[in-house]
Amino acid sequence: MATVLLVDARRYGSTAWARELRQRGHDVSLASSGAFVLTMLERTRPDVVVIHRHVEEMDGFELCAIIRADPATERMPLVLLASRPAGGGDQTDADAVLPEDVAPAALALEVEGLLRRAAGPTPSAPPGPTREPATPAADRWSGGIDGSAETQNVFQAIRAIANGRRSGRLVLSVRGVEGTVVFDGGRPVHATFLDHVGEHAFTVLMLVTLRLRRGTFRFFPLAPSAGPAGTVTVRKSLQELLRAVAARYEASRRGAGAAEKPGGETSCQKSLSSTTA
Repeated sequence: MATVLLVDARRYGSTAWARELRQRGHDVSLASSGAFVLTMLERTRPDVVVIHRHVEEMDGFELCAIIRADPATERMPLVLLASRPAGGGDQTDADAVLPEDVAPAALALEVEGLLRRAAGPTPSAPPGPTREPATPAADRWSGGIDGSAETQNVFQAIRAIANGRRSGRLVLSVRGVEGTVVFDGGRPVHATFLDHVGEHAFTVLMLVTLRLRRGTFRFFPLAPSAGPAGTVTVRKSLQELLRAVAARYEASRRGAGAAEKPGGETSCQKSLSSTTA
Protein backbone atom coordinates (compact mmCIF):
# COMPACT_ATOMS: atom_id res chain seq x y z
CA MET A 1 0.00 0.00 0.00
CA ALA A 2 1.31 3.45 -0.93
CA THR A 3 0.46 6.85 0.50
CA VAL A 4 -0.89 9.32 -2.07
CA LEU A 5 -1.55 13.01 -1.50
CA LEU A 6 -4.16 14.63 -3.78
CA VAL A 7 -3.96 18.43 -3.97
CA ASP A 8 -6.97 20.13 -5.55
CA ALA A 9 -8.61 23.45 -4.68
CA ARG A 10 -11.99 22.23 -5.94
CA ARG A 11 -13.95 20.81 -3.03
CA TYR A 12 -15.35 17.78 -4.82
CA GLY A 13 -13.08 17.62 -7.85
CA SER A 14 -10.84 14.83 -6.59
CA THR A 15 -13.51 12.54 -5.11
CA ALA A 16 -13.54 10.04 -7.99
CA TRP A 17 -9.73 9.91 -8.16
CA ALA A 18 -9.47 9.30 -4.41
CA ARG A 19 -12.11 6.55 -4.58
CA GLU A 20 -10.28 4.73 -7.38
CA LEU A 21 -6.92 4.87 -5.59
CA ARG A 22 -8.43 3.66 -2.32
CA GLN A 23 -10.12 0.77 -4.09
CA ARG A 24 -6.67 -0.25 -5.32
CA GLY A 25 -5.43 -0.34 -1.73
CA HIS A 26 -3.68 3.02 -1.44
CA ASP A 27 -3.89 5.40 1.52
CA VAL A 28 -5.15 8.73 0.13
CA SER A 29 -5.07 12.16 1.78
CA LEU A 30 -6.66 15.32 0.38
CA ALA A 31 -5.51 18.95 0.53
CA SER A 32 -6.50 22.18 -1.20
CA SER A 33 -3.89 24.71 -0.04
CA GLY A 34 -0.42 24.82 -1.56
CA ALA A 35 1.04 26.49 1.53
CA PHE A 36 -0.58 23.83 3.76
CA VAL A 37 0.96 21.08 1.62
CA LEU A 38 4.45 22.60 2.01
CA THR A 39 3.95 22.70 5.77
CA MET A 40 2.74 19.09 5.83
CA LEU A 41 5.77 17.90 3.83
CA GLU A 42 7.94 19.11 6.72
CA ARG A 43 6.47 16.28 8.82
CA THR A 44 5.32 13.54 6.44
CA ARG A 45 6.50 12.14 3.11
CA PRO A 46 3.78 10.67 0.87
CA ASP A 47 4.94 8.19 -1.75
CA VAL A 48 3.32 10.19 -4.58
CA VAL A 49 1.82 13.69 -4.77
CA VAL A 50 -0.91 14.35 -7.35
CA ILE A 51 -1.34 18.09 -7.93
CA HIS A 52 -4.20 19.70 -9.81
CA ARG A 53 -3.37 22.89 -11.66
CA HIS A 54 -5.80 24.84 -9.47
CA VAL A 55 -4.35 25.07 -5.95
CA GLU A 56 -4.97 27.72 -3.30
CA GLU A 57 -2.23 30.41 -2.91
CA MET A 58 -0.37 29.26 -6.03
CA ASP A 59 -0.95 27.14 -9.11
CA GLY A 60 0.10 23.53 -9.58
CA PHE A 61 3.15 24.38 -11.70
CA GLU A 62 4.51 26.61 -8.93
CA LEU A 63 3.85 24.04 -6.20
CA CYS A 64 5.78 21.44 -8.22
CA ALA A 65 8.69 23.89 -8.61
CA ILE A 66 8.90 24.59 -4.86
CA ILE A 67 8.81 20.88 -3.98
CA ARG A 68 11.54 20.15 -6.53
CA ALA A 69 13.71 23.02 -5.24
CA ASP A 70 13.96 21.48 -1.74
CA PRO A 71 16.70 18.79 -1.48
CA ALA A 72 14.51 16.94 1.05
CA THR A 73 11.67 16.47 -1.47
CA GLU A 74 13.36 16.87 -4.86
CA ARG A 75 13.00 13.14 -5.68
CA MET A 76 9.37 12.86 -4.60
CA PRO A 77 7.21 11.51 -7.49
CA LEU A 78 4.85 14.22 -8.73
CA VAL A 79 1.86 14.00 -11.08
CA LEU A 80 0.46 17.28 -12.41
CA LEU A 81 -3.10 17.47 -13.71
CA ALA A 82 -3.12 20.37 -16.16
CA SER A 83 -4.53 20.77 -19.64
CA ARG A 84 -1.69 22.52 -21.41
CA PRO A 85 -2.35 25.55 -23.63
CA ALA A 86 -2.06 25.02 -27.36
CA GLY A 87 1.51 26.32 -27.44
CA GLY A 88 2.61 24.12 -24.55
CA GLY A 89 4.38 27.09 -23.03
CA ASP A 90 4.19 26.05 -19.38
CA GLN A 91 7.26 24.33 -17.94
CA THR A 92 6.74 21.73 -15.24
CA ASP A 93 8.88 19.88 -12.74
CA ALA A 94 6.40 16.99 -12.48
CA ASP A 95 7.28 13.41 -13.45
CA ALA A 96 4.04 13.11 -15.41
CA VAL A 97 1.46 15.55 -16.77
CA LEU A 98 -2.11 14.32 -17.33
CA PRO A 99 -5.26 16.14 -18.49
CA GLU A 100 -7.28 17.89 -15.81
CA ASP A 101 -10.25 15.61 -16.56
CA VAL A 102 -8.21 12.39 -16.60
CA ALA A 103 -10.19 9.23 -15.94
CA PRO A 104 -9.70 7.82 -12.41
CA ALA A 105 -8.41 4.49 -13.74
CA ALA A 106 -5.83 6.24 -15.97
CA LEU A 107 -4.60 8.34 -13.06
CA ALA A 108 -4.28 5.25 -10.87
CA LEU A 109 -2.23 3.47 -13.55
CA GLU A 110 0.12 6.46 -13.83
CA VAL A 111 0.53 6.65 -10.05
CA GLU A 112 1.32 2.94 -9.82
CA GLY A 113 3.80 3.23 -12.68
CA LEU A 114 5.65 5.99 -10.82
CA LEU A 115 5.65 3.86 -7.68
CA ARG A 116 7.26 0.97 -9.55
CA ARG A 117 9.94 3.24 -11.01
CA ALA A 118 10.62 4.79 -7.61
CA ALA A 119 10.96 1.39 -5.95
CA GLY A 120 14.48 0.87 -7.36
CA PRO A 121 17.55 2.12 -5.49
CA THR A 122 17.97 5.84 -5.98
CA PRO A 123 21.01 7.40 -4.31
CA SER A 124 20.27 10.68 -2.63
CA ALA A 125 22.11 13.66 -4.02
CA PRO A 126 23.79 15.79 -1.35
CA PRO A 127 22.26 19.22 -0.86
CA GLY A 128 23.95 21.90 -2.91
CA PRO A 129 25.71 24.82 -1.32
CA THR A 130 23.61 27.69 -0.05
CA ARG A 131 23.72 30.54 -2.54
CA GLU A 132 23.63 34.16 -1.55
CA PRO A 133 21.36 36.33 -3.69
CA ALA A 134 23.41 38.12 -6.32
CA THR A 135 23.36 41.86 -5.80
CA PRO A 136 25.48 44.47 -7.58
CA ALA A 137 27.89 46.25 -5.24
CA ALA A 138 26.43 49.61 -6.27
CA ASP A 139 23.09 48.54 -4.77
CA ARG A 140 24.53 48.02 -1.28
CA TRP A 141 25.43 50.30 1.56
CA SER A 142 25.80 49.85 5.32
CA GLY A 143 22.65 49.24 7.35
CA GLY A 144 21.23 46.09 5.73
CA ILE A 145 18.82 43.76 7.52
CA ASP A 146 19.07 39.98 7.42
CA GLY A 147 17.80 37.07 9.43
CA SER A 148 16.07 33.70 9.52
CA ALA A 149 12.31 33.28 9.46
CA GLU A 150 12.76 30.59 12.15
CA THR A 151 14.12 33.05 14.74
CA GLN A 152 12.92 36.46 13.61
CA ASN A 153 9.55 37.57 12.28
CA VAL A 154 10.08 38.78 8.73
CA PHE A 155 7.22 41.21 9.27
CA GLN A 156 9.29 42.97 11.93
CA ALA A 157 11.90 43.57 9.24
CA ILE A 158 9.19 44.93 6.92
CA ARG A 159 8.02 47.24 9.69
CA ALA A 160 11.56 48.52 10.20
CA ILE A 161 11.90 49.19 6.47
CA ALA A 162 8.55 51.01 6.33
CA ASN A 163 9.03 53.05 9.50
CA GLY A 164 12.55 54.02 8.47
CA ARG A 165 11.32 54.95 4.99
CA ARG A 166 14.11 52.84 3.55
CA SER A 167 14.68 52.13 -0.14
CA GLY A 168 16.09 48.83 -1.36
CA ARG A 169 15.35 45.17 -2.08
CA LEU A 170 14.07 42.63 0.46
CA VAL A 171 15.03 39.15 -0.77
CA LEU A 172 13.34 36.13 0.85
CA SER A 173 14.54 32.60 0.17
CA VAL A 174 12.04 29.81 0.94
CA ARG A 175 13.02 26.21 0.14
CA GLY A 176 15.63 27.48 -2.29
CA VAL A 177 13.16 29.66 -4.20
CA GLU A 178 13.72 33.41 -4.00
CA GLY A 179 11.18 36.22 -3.92
CA THR A 180 11.87 39.95 -3.98
CA VAL A 181 10.04 43.01 -2.69
CA VAL A 182 11.41 46.42 -3.76
CA PHE A 183 10.81 49.37 -1.40
CA ASP A 184 10.97 53.05 -2.28
CA GLY A 185 10.93 55.33 0.75
CA GLY A 186 9.42 52.57 2.89
CA ARG A 187 6.64 51.80 0.41
CA PRO A 188 6.58 48.53 -1.55
CA VAL A 189 6.58 49.32 -5.27
CA HIS A 190 7.53 46.04 -6.96
CA ALA A 191 7.40 42.32 -6.08
CA THR A 192 8.30 39.07 -7.82
CA PHE A 193 7.91 35.44 -6.73
CA LEU A 194 8.00 32.45 -9.07
CA ASP A 195 5.93 33.56 -12.09
CA HIS A 196 3.98 36.17 -10.12
CA VAL A 197 4.61 39.90 -10.37
CA GLY A 198 3.18 42.77 -8.35
CA GLU A 199 0.62 42.65 -5.55
CA HIS A 200 -0.23 38.98 -6.11
CA ALA A 201 3.48 38.07 -5.88
CA PHE A 202 3.69 39.91 -2.54
CA THR A 203 0.63 38.06 -1.21
CA VAL A 204 1.81 34.58 -2.27
CA LEU A 205 5.34 35.19 -0.95
CA MET A 206 4.06 36.33 2.46
CA LEU A 207 1.60 33.41 2.68
CA VAL A 208 4.33 30.85 2.00
CA THR A 209 6.60 32.53 4.55
CA LEU A 210 3.82 32.52 7.17
CA ARG A 211 3.00 28.87 6.58
CA LEU A 212 6.53 27.49 6.63
CA ARG A 213 8.16 29.78 9.21
CA ARG A 214 11.42 28.83 7.54
CA GLY A 215 13.87 30.38 5.14
CA THR A 216 16.07 33.44 5.18
CA PHE A 217 15.66 37.08 4.29
CA ARG A 218 18.03 39.95 3.56
CA PHE A 219 17.45 43.60 2.85
CA PHE A 220 19.83 45.30 0.43
CA PRO A 221 19.46 49.08 0.83
CA LEU A 222 19.87 51.35 -2.13
CA ALA A 223 22.27 54.23 -1.86
CA PRO A 224 20.48 57.53 -1.25
CA SER A 225 21.65 58.72 -4.66
CA ALA A 226 20.12 55.74 -6.46
CA GLY A 227 16.75 57.46 -6.79
CA PRO A 228 13.32 55.75 -6.85
CA ALA A 229 12.77 52.29 -8.27
CA GLY A 230 12.05 52.27 -12.01
CA THR A 231 9.55 49.38 -12.10
CA VAL A 232 6.25 49.90 -10.27
CA THR A 233 3.92 46.90 -10.11
CA VAL A 234 2.55 47.45 -6.58
CA ARG A 235 0.19 50.38 -6.04
CA LYS A 236 -1.58 49.42 -2.81
CA SER A 237 -0.25 50.65 0.52
CA LEU A 238 1.66 48.29 2.79
CA GLN A 239 -1.25 48.28 5.22
CA GLU A 240 -3.67 47.21 2.47
CA LEU A 241 -1.30 44.48 1.29
CA LEU A 242 -0.81 43.02 4.76
CA ARG A 243 -4.52 43.09 5.51
CA ALA A 244 -5.09 41.05 2.34
CA VAL A 245 -2.39 38.59 3.40
CA ALA A 246 -3.96 38.21 6.86
CA ALA A 247 -7.40 37.55 5.37
CA ARG A 248 -6.07 34.92 2.94
CA TYR A 249 -3.99 33.25 5.65
CA GLU A 250 -6.85 32.94 8.11
CA ALA A 251 -9.17 31.67 5.36
CA SER A 252 -6.66 28.97 4.42
CA ARG A 253 -6.27 27.94 8.08
CA ARG A 254 -10.02 27.57 8.44
CA GLY A 255 -10.12 25.56 5.21
CA ALA A 256 -7.41 23.26 6.57
CA GLY A 257 -9.45 22.67 9.72
CA ALA A 258 -7.18 24.65 12.03
CA ALA A 259 -8.59 25.38 15.47
CA GLU A 260 -9.52 28.99 16.11
CA LYS A 261 -9.24 30.76 19.44
CA PRO A 262 -12.62 32.27 20.38
CA GLY A 263 -12.77 35.92 21.32
CA GLY A 264 -9.26 36.97 20.39
CA GLU A 265 -6.87 37.80 17.60
CA THR A 266 -4.96 35.02 15.90
CA SER A 267 -1.16 35.06 15.88
CA CYS A 268 -1.22 36.11 12.21
CA GLN A 269 -3.53 39.05 12.91
CA LYS A 270 -1.42 40.17 15.86
CA SER A 271 1.77 39.98 13.82
CA LEU A 272 0.39 41.88 10.87
CA SER A 273 -1.46 44.47 12.95
CA SER A 274 1.76 45.30 14.78
CA THR A 275 3.47 45.71 11.42
CA THR A 276 0.94 48.21 10.16
CA ALA A 277 0.63 50.14 13.42
